[in-house]
Amino acid sequence: MSPNATSPHVPPLDESPRASEPPAGPGAPDTAQGETAQHETAGPTGSTPSAESREATGTRPPGPWLAPLTTAGQQTQAMRVPTGPPSAPDDAAPAATPAAAAAPAATPARAGGPATDPVASPVTGTPAPDRTPAHSAEAAEAAEAAEAAVPTEAPVAPSSPGIDEESRGGAVISARTQKTRTPRSRRAVAVVLVAAVVGAVLGGLGSLLAGPSYSTESHVLWNPAGVQYADETVNADPNLVERQVTDQVDVIMSDAVMGTAADTLGTDVEDLREEISVGVATGSSLMVVTGSGDSATAAADATTAVTDAYVGYLRDNGRAVLNQRADVLQGTIERQTAQLAELDGQLTALNDQLGGLNPTTAAYGAVQGRIDRLATQISDLTTRSADLVDEQETLRANAAIFPGEAFVLQQAEVPEGPSSLSPAKAALVGAALGVVVGACVVAFTTSRSRSGGRGHRTARTAP
Repeated sequence: MSPNATSPHVPPLDESPRASEPPAGPGAPDTAQGETAQHETAGPTGSTPSAESREATGTRPPGPWLAPLTTAGQQTQAMRVPTGPPSAPDDAAPAATPAAAAAPAATPARAGGPATDPVASPVTGTPAPDRTPAHSAEAAEAAEAAEAAVPTEAPVAPSSPGIDEESRGGAVISARTQKTRTPRSRRAVAVVLVAAVVGAVLGGLGSLLAGPSYSTESHVLWNPAGVQYADETVNADPNLVERQVTDQVDVIMSDAVMGTAADTLGTDVEDLREEISVGVATGSSLMVVTGSGDSATAAADATTAVTDAYVGYLRDNGRAVLNQRADVLQGTIERQTAQLAELDGQLTALNDQLGGLNPTTAAYGAVQGRIDRLATQISDLTTRSADLVDEQETLRANAAIFPGEAFVLQQAEVPEGPSSLSPAKAALVGAALGVVVGACVVAFTTSRSRSGGRGHRTARTAP
């Protein structure tokens, strides 16, 4: 075996040129035979040996003289070792390992040294291909052509006609949506702006035409205990009191109260009733009388007139009730006075009769008994009549000082400013309402258009 021959079990570590030329011996092949084998392997055109020839000879193309592969996948594919065992020249030669088959059998001489014959493969005995510059250039060109022929991107599998058609339809719809989205957005903004402007104009004009409005209020407390002057039995039932307070609202808005207030102001009852509103505080007998007018003075005067008319109505009504009861007592007193006068006459007659009788007779005793009974009756009637007179005097005294059942806790004041919105504020409120209305209109039309477009697309894609 030649000294430079590689052991079939230990593959060479690299493909660098050897330090010395291979010695001539019986194991080294002749130069002419190597060239003949090289030309037969390369083919008639002198190109790089094909894959079939490499598999037949068990040799691999020289790696260091080829152009480097560009991608890792191509390099891995090029460096892949055949799985089948290479053919051996004789039965005595052991099977080559993948590493030994991939390694070159001979290297050129040292740079500057004389050219030497290629060394035969230690495994197969086949002469190594020629590594002259001409063959190296041809191998590089072949590698570049193979690299250009390898696709850099994986081919895309064609999709089915239905999917392509659906994709094209979706692309067309997306393009249409993109084209119509901007005009729709502009129209929506325009609608909202127009609605805001219209609302602002209407609000401002409405405030200017209506003019300023002023309002003020007064607080009136209704006291059910005030009826004790007219009725000694006062019902303390809270439910009854609540119903009575609710009834007082109707009393304020009645023609009796409004008529008196209208006479005081010199206005019509219905016009005044439209300017007055009454509310009741929850859980109490406090009533709030609110009046409005074109001016601050008119609002205060209307509220004050209605409040005073209500309080005066209750006061006068209570006094009238007291005087009425006093008048009723007057009739009783007069009847009792007449009865007393009659009894006094009877008593006088009996006394005269008693004077003409003998005190020792029975008739005298009978007349005396009648006189005693009549005197007692006259005394009782006189007492009752005196009590009625005292009650009558009390009722008339109470009627004179009766304050009424309602008390003014807060009198109406002249307002400092209008209670209505100014034209500027009314315009802002109108603009806000216009924006809300415009947004609702845009949302409604957008939903309608989307539902219509969805139905159209469904009809198109239906089989």
